[in-house]
Amino acid sequence: MVYMAVGNDKKENQNQREKFVAYCAKHPEEKLVGFSDYTTLCLMCVEEVAAQKKLEEQKIVEDIEQVLSPEETQKLLAWAADLAARTGFSENECILRAAIMKAMRCEETVENFVKNIIEKRTVLSLLKNGG
Repeated sequence: MVYMAVGNDKKENQNQREKFVAYCAKHPEEKLVGFSDYTTLCLMCVEEVAAQKKLEEQKIVEDIEQVLSPEETQKLLAWAADLAARTGFSENECILRAAIMKAMRCEETVENFVKNIIEKRTVLSLLKNGG
Protein backbone atom coordinates (compact mmCIF):
# COMPACT_ATOMS: atom_id res chain seq x y z
CA MET A 1 0.00 0.00 0.00
CA VAL A 2 1.35 3.41 -0.92
CA TYR A 3 0.40 6.33 1.24
CA MET A 4 1.30 9.96 1.70
CA ALA A 5 1.77 11.85 4.93
CA VAL A 6 0.60 15.43 5.26
CA GLY A 7 0.28 18.08 7.91
CA ASN A 8 2.62 18.38 10.86
CA ASP A 9 2.53 21.08 13.46
CA LYS A 10 6.16 21.70 14.49
CA LYS A 11 5.24 24.20 17.20
CA GLU A 12 3.26 21.65 19.17
CA ASN A 13 5.79 18.90 18.59
CA GLN A 14 9.14 20.57 19.20
CA ASN A 15 10.11 18.17 21.98
CA GLN A 16 8.18 15.21 20.61
CA ARG A 17 8.24 13.20 17.44
CA GLU A 18 6.48 15.08 14.65
CA LYS A 19 2.91 13.96 14.22
CA PHE A 20 1.54 13.19 10.79
CA VAL A 21 -1.90 12.45 9.47
CA ALA A 22 -1.58 9.84 6.75
CA TYR A 23 -4.00 9.25 3.91
CA CYS A 24 -4.32 6.36 1.49
CA ALA A 25 -2.97 7.12 -1.98
CA LYS A 26 -5.69 4.97 -3.55
CA HIS A 27 -8.46 6.46 -1.39
CA PRO A 28 -7.22 10.02 -0.68
CA GLU A 29 -10.24 10.84 1.45
CA GLU A 30 -9.51 7.93 3.80
CA LYS A 31 -7.24 8.44 6.82
CA LEU A 32 -5.01 5.50 7.56
CA VAL A 33 -5.33 3.55 10.78
CA GLY A 34 -2.04 3.53 12.69
CA PHE A 35 -0.68 0.80 14.93
CA SER A 36 1.80 0.74 17.80
CA ASP A 37 4.46 -0.79 15.53
CA TYR A 38 4.18 2.28 13.25
CA THR A 39 2.48 0.41 10.44
CA THR A 40 -0.70 1.76 8.86
CA LEU A 41 -3.51 0.53 6.68
CA CYS A 42 -6.55 1.83 4.88
CA LEU A 43 -9.85 0.26 5.90
CA MET A 44 -11.29 0.84 2.41
CA CYS A 45 -8.38 -1.17 0.96
CA VAL A 46 -9.12 -3.93 3.51
CA GLU A 47 -12.77 -3.95 2.41
CA GLU A 48 -11.77 -4.25 -1.25
CA VAL A 49 -9.45 -7.20 -0.62
CA ALA A 50 -12.01 -8.87 1.66
CA ALA A 51 -14.60 -8.63 -1.13
CA GLN A 52 -12.12 -10.09 -3.63
CA LYS A 53 -11.23 -12.97 -1.27
CA LYS A 54 -14.80 -13.72 -0.12
CA LEU A 55 -15.06 -16.87 -2.24
CA GLU A 56 -11.73 -18.14 -0.86
CA GLU A 57 -12.59 -17.38 2.77
CA GLN A 58 -13.68 -20.89 3.81
CA LYS A 59 -10.70 -22.55 2.11
CA ILE A 60 -8.20 -20.13 3.66
CA VAL A 61 -9.58 -20.80 7.15
CA GLU A 62 -9.68 -24.57 6.56
CA ASP A 63 -6.10 -24.57 5.24
CA ILE A 64 -4.96 -22.77 8.39
CA GLU A 65 -6.95 -24.99 10.77
CA GLN A 66 -5.69 -28.23 9.15
CA VAL A 67 -2.07 -27.62 10.16
CA LEU A 68 -2.63 -26.25 13.65
CA SER A 69 -2.34 -28.18 16.88
CA PRO A 70 -5.58 -28.56 18.84
CA GLU A 71 -4.35 -25.84 21.23
CA GLU A 72 -3.60 -23.42 18.39
CA THR A 73 -6.96 -24.19 16.75
CA GLN A 74 -8.76 -23.54 20.04
CA LYS A 75 -6.87 -20.26 20.50
CA LEU A 76 -7.76 -19.13 16.96
CA LEU A 77 -11.43 -20.08 17.24
CA ALA A 78 -11.83 -18.45 20.67
CA TRP A 79 -10.23 -15.27 19.35
CA ALA A 80 -12.43 -15.30 16.23
CA ALA A 81 -15.60 -15.96 18.27
CA ASP A 82 -14.82 -13.04 20.58
CA LEU A 83 -14.12 -10.73 17.66
CA ALA A 84 -17.22 -11.92 15.78
CA ALA A 85 -19.40 -11.15 18.81
CA ARG A 86 -18.01 -7.61 18.91
CA THR A 87 -18.03 -6.84 15.17
CA GLY A 88 -20.98 -8.68 13.69
CA PHE A 89 -18.75 -10.44 11.15
CA SER A 90 -18.64 -14.24 11.03
CA GLU A 91 -15.70 -16.04 12.63
CA ASN A 92 -14.30 -16.88 9.18
CA GLU A 93 -14.64 -13.24 8.09
CA CYS A 94 -12.73 -12.15 11.21
CA ILE A 95 -9.91 -14.59 10.46
CA LEU A 96 -9.74 -13.53 6.81
CA ARG A 97 -9.82 -9.83 7.63
CA ALA A 98 -7.08 -10.26 10.23
CA ALA A 99 -4.95 -12.07 7.65
CA ILE A 100 -5.60 -9.28 5.13
CA MET A 101 -4.70 -6.56 7.63
CA LYS A 102 -1.51 -8.29 8.78
CA ALA A 103 -0.48 -8.99 5.19
CA MET A 104 -1.00 -5.34 4.26
CA ARG A 105 0.94 -4.15 7.31
CA CYS A 106 3.80 -6.54 6.44
CA GLU A 107 3.60 -5.45 2.79
CA GLU A 108 3.02 -8.94 1.47
CA THR A 109 0.19 -10.77 -0.24
CA VAL A 110 -2.54 -12.50 1.71
CA GLU A 111 -1.49 -15.76 0.07
CA ASN A 112 2.11 -15.42 1.29
CA PHE A 113 0.98 -14.42 4.77
CA VAL A 114 -1.32 -17.47 5.02
CA LYS A 115 1.40 -19.70 3.56
CA ASN A 116 3.72 -18.49 6.32
CA ILE A 117 1.12 -19.36 8.99
CA ILE A 118 0.74 -22.82 7.45
CA GLU A 119 4.50 -23.41 7.21
CA LYS A 120 5.11 -22.31 10.81
CA ARG A 121 1.99 -24.11 12.06
CA THR A 122 1.13 -21.26 14.38
CA VAL A 123 -1.32 -18.37 14.39
CA LEU A 124 0.89 -16.21 16.60
CA SER A 125 1.64 -13.80 13.71
CA LEU A 126 -2.09 -13.42 13.13
CA LEU A 127 -3.10 -12.87 16.75
CA LYS A 128 -0.27 -10.73 18.09
CA ASN A 129 -0.57 -6.95 18.04
CA GLY A 130 2.78 -6.04 16.52
CA GLY A 131 3.93 -6.42 12.93
